Amino acid sequence: MSTEAQQYEGPLRPLLIAGHERTLERVNLRPDDQVMAFPYMIVPALAVALGTIAVMTFCSVVANAPLKEIANPDHTPNPSKAPWYFMNLQELLLHMNPSLSGVIIPTNLVPLLLMAIPYIDRKVDNVGHWFMSRKGQEITLFTTIYTVVVGIALALFDSYFTLDPLRDPVPRSGGAFKAVLTYLVKFEGWPDWLTSSPTVGGFPIFIYNDWLTGWVLPFGLVMTAIIALVLIVKFRWKGGIEEVMLALFTGFAVTWLFTTTVGALFRGPSQLLGWPWAHPNGYNPLDDLL
Repeated sequence: MSTEAQQYEGPLRPLLIAGHERTLERVNLRPDDQVMAFPYMIVPALAVALGTIAVMTFCSVVANAPLKEIANPDHTPNPSKAPWYFMNLQELLLHMNPSLSGVIIPTNLVPLLLMAIPYIDRKVDNVGHWFMSRKGQEITLFTTIYTVVVGIALALFDSYFTLDPLRDPVPRSGGAFKAVLTYLVKFEGWPDWLTSSPTVGGFPIFIYNDWLTGWVLPFGLVMTAIIALVLIVKFRWKGGIEEVMLALFTGFAVTWLFTTTVGALFRGPSQLLGWPWAHPNGYNPLDDLL
């Protein structure tokens, strides 16, 4: 125990000396240097909670919930959409294998990466500061624009890119890689293993037939965009690990919002991409918001 910890006498002394040696750096903080949880934290949190309840109550009074007819198992509506909080996952399902987009990414990779951030970024210099610094604000703004531009490009690529518009008409709901490789296999003589699982002795090597078009290529494209973002932050702003974590978390948040918006407003019948007011069959997702 340090001499400073022994000299400090007060109601917090048992807590200060009970922790790891790293906590002894802060034993010189007197009670007057700290902020009490009540009322400085409890009152604003209570105000936010009551304000949220008031806004939700007001919205429920002035507008009815967009409920439709009772579900009919013999008739599936087109489009059939998930609740808004799962809309981002439904959007990912259009671009890669369902196991990857619906299970591995949302329930394994993303939670693990988010939980790892405090262990990767161990600096405490900017704790409590919005965006850390002026450089952090610029990185956040750039990451937001970068993520939206990349997201739009990937959505358009997966919906409209084709090598032969006559044999492979567009638009489609997703899967440009699969459409392109299928065209190359059928009409250009490329090997069959590009669109199916190769076999050895009659047994498939991979579990999924779309191992390349549903796993390797989509995931590789996303990782390429992420690596490019990290390199830009490191070389443009000389960013350290804290700036990289800020950029990655911003990219994750913007991606969640972007895919939710695209799935809710820009996907119409058969999950085709289009403007909200220009979907076929008179479908307009904006009608459910009014």
